[in-house]
Amino acid sequence: MSDFFLDFRGLRYRLSAPALLKERIEADYGAFLCDGFDAADYVVSVTEEHDLPLGGNTKIGDWFQIGPRELSFRCRRLDRSGWERSVRTYLTAHVSSQLYARKGLVRLHAGLVRYRSKNILVSGPSGAGKTSLCLALGTAPSGVCYAHEMVFANTERVAMGWPQPFTVNEGTLRWFLSARADLAGRVEIENSVQEGVKNRIKVPFLADSVTLDGIDLILFPTRIADRGADALRVVDRQTVCRRLSTEVEVPGTFNYAPFEPADAFMASTAEIAKVLAERCPAYGVEWFDDQRVVVSQIDGLIDSDLRDSRA
Repeated sequence: MSDFFLDFRGLRYRLSAPALLKERIEADYGAFLCDGFDAADYVVSVTEEHDLPLGGNTKIGDWFQIGPRELSFRCRRLDRSGWERSVRTYLTAHVSSQLYARKGLVRLHAGLVRYRSKNILVSGPSGAGKTSLCLALGTAPSGVCYAHEMVFANTERVAMGWPQPFTVNEGTLRWFLSARADLAGRVEIENSVQEGVKNRIKVPFLADSVTLDGIDLILFPTRIADRGADALRVVDRQTVCRRLSTEVEVPGTFNYAPFEPADAFMASTAEIAKVLAERCPAYGVEWFDDQRVVVSQIDGLIDSDLRDSRA
């Protein structure tokens, strides 16, 4: 067994797991790994047990138990699927509820990049193109990716990214390898051998911190079959609120978390969406097979904003 120490914006976990999970933990929680601390808020134990009784209480039949200061996982397998669908899923839900209860951070199904000195939130449902757009902007020479799937935000516009490897389909992987050949020596690619399981691209996250103070721009990507005449369209405030609220992920409580009732939670998420809509310009983005076209449109948008600020 190996011990790993994770710090999620002051929420501290000590995780004890088989050594075989070391690669997965570093890949999915690398930005939160730390050397250690005297006392942890929670102790997490993970074991692989091939003779577990049938049933279980997780999505894939593993066993998950929780106490006041402890989380325990008993797993039949700790391969990629077992790790992602059991331990990571439920540990992330635990972190989500605690970050909300302690710091007012709401979990969004979104990406977060810093591109040309702009903090950009990329929001939308699965398949809309969040990952592709974050991959394009976050790996550009002037870009850094903080997250492509999960972001925490509050009414102060503090945004906490959740860096993890990109999971992409074959088409996006081919585009990336063609468009960003300069990154070949710094990127790890894990090709999927299972039907329906996406490839993983591990891109170095260069940011010193996973937290950004303020969001400057919101992008709502939409995947379309043919190239449109205009890739960027202004999104009004009411639509911004509705779209962001749709992508809020309610933290699982597991009947333990001292977090507010659902109506209070949704009221706070609506307030966060309202603050973001009032302070951050938002654009709908139509993207195509070649994301370089969209990046050039975003460059034009930023250039126009810079010209306006100087006028």
